[in-house]
Amino acid sequence: MRMRVLILLAVSFFFVLCGQKKEQKGIVISNPQALNHLRIGQQYIEQDQFDAAIGELRAAVKLDSTLAEAWDRLGFVLAMENHLTEAVEAAQRAVKLVPNNAFYRQHLASNYVALGKHAEAIKEYKKAIEIDENYAHAYHGLGFLYALSNDNERAIKLYKKAISLKPDEAEFHYDLGNAYSKQNKLEEAVKEYKESIKINPRFTKAYYALGNTYIKLGKQHEGERELEIFKKLEAAEKEIAKRKNVVAKNPTDPAAYCYLGSAYLQQNDYSEAAKTFRNALKIDPQYSDALFGLGVVLLKQNQVGAALQRLKQAVESGLRKPKLYHALGMAYFRKGMYDEAITAYKKALKMKPDFVSAYSGLGDAYQAQGQLEKAVANYKKALQFDSTMALVYCKIGDIYRQQGKFEEAMEVYTKALKITPNLGIAQWGLAQAYQGKKKTKTNR
Repeated sequence: MRMRVLILLAVSFFFVLCGQKKEQKGIVISNPQALNHLRIGQQYIEQDQFDAAIGELRAAVKLDSTLAEAWDRLGFVLAMENHLTEAVEAAQRAVKLVPNNAFYRQHLASNYVALGKHAEAIKEYKKAIEIDENYAHAYHGLGFLYALSNDNERAIKLYKKAISLKPDEAEFHYDLGNAYSKQNKLEEAVKEYKESIKINPRFTKAYYALGNTYIKLGKQHEGERELEIFKKLEAAEKEIAKRKNVVAKNPTDPAAYCYLGSAYLQQNDYSEAAKTFRNALKIDPQYSDALFGLGVVLLKQNQVGAALQRLKQAVESGLRKPKLYHALGMAYFRKGMYDEAITAYKKALKMKPDFVSAYSGLGDAYQAQGQLEKAVANYKKALQFDSTMALVYCKIGDIYRQQGKFEEAMEVYTKALKITPNLGIAQWGLAQAYQGKKKTKTNR
C-alpha cells in the first residue's frame, strides 16, 4: 500500500518538476542562497539521492521560510524516506504559503494517504480539482482512494476522467484495469492492462496483473507468457535497485554510475542510461567507461554523430575493448564511412576472434563497398560461431541472388526459415530466388 502511494506521489511530483507547475504569485525570495539550495536539492532528487536532497531543502527553508517550492519538494523527499509526519507538515507549509496551487494540494493529499488519513486526503484532492479542473493526477488520486474503500463505480468514473485528460499515463490505465477486475469485468481489465504496457513496456506489475487475468479467463498460455515477462522485469528491477544503492553509497565515484548505467542499458532504458553515464562524466569528463557507455546509448538513440564523438573520445582516453571497436564500426558504417568501419571491426576481431557480431558487421561493410566475396566470407565466419543467425543467412542469400546464384540463394533462405519459420525477408527472398531460377531456365 505504502509503495503504491509513493509511486503516485513520485509520478505527480515529477510531472511538476518537468515544468508544468502553476505560477506562485506573491512570493518574494528574501535570500538568493535559498534558491541555490533548492536547485541543488532538485538535482539530488533527480538522481534519487534523497538524503542529500533533504539536507539541501532544509537549508533552503531555513534561509527562506516563505519558499513554498522548497517546502513542497521537502515534503516529497521526506515521504520517500518514510518520514511521513514531517512530510505532511512540510506539505502543509507549502499549501499555507500558496493555497491556490493545485499541485501542492495534490502532494499534501498523497502524503495524507501515506499516513492513513484518507478523509483529509479526499478533502485536499477535491480542493486541487476546484483550483484546476483539468488536473488529471488529482482525479486519479481521488479515484485511488475510492478504490481502496471498494467504491469501484466512483473510482472508475474518476480514472476515466483522469485518462481523458492525460491518456498517456500508464498508471491510470493500470488502476482502471484493477477496478474492472474487482468488478469481474475481465475483458475490460485486459484492455486497460495492455494499454498501460503499450505506454510503458517496462511496467512490471501490469504484466503480473495481465497474466493473472488471462488465467482467470482460461487463457493459460497467454497468462504464463505475461507472467514470464513479469519475472524477468522484476529481476531487472531488483538489480537496478541494488546498483542504485551502490551509487547512493558512492556518490562521487564515476564507476558506480557506470555500473548503474549498464543495467539501464541492458533494459533498453536509454533515457535513464544516458542520464546516468552523463552523471559519471560530470565527476570525471574523461572517464572512459562512461564515454563508451554514453556512446552506445547515443547510437541506440540514432544520434550517430554524437555517438561517434563519444566513442572516439573513449578510445583517446585509453580504453581498449572489443565491444568499443564494434560500436565504433557500427557508428562508422551508419555514417557511410566504410573503410573506417572495416578497420574498427578488424580491431574488435583481433581482440576477440569469436566476436560474431563483428564478423557480421564486417560483412555488411564489405557488401556496402561491393566486395561481395569478402562479405560472404565474413558472414559465413559469423555462422561458424553461431549457426542460428537467420538474418545472416538472408544476407548471404541476397548476395547470391545478386550474383545470379539462385540455387545457392534458395538453400540459404531455406536454412533461415528453418530457424525462424515466419521470417518475412527470408520468405520474400526465397520467392525471388525461385522466380530467378525459373527465368534462367526459360531463357536457356
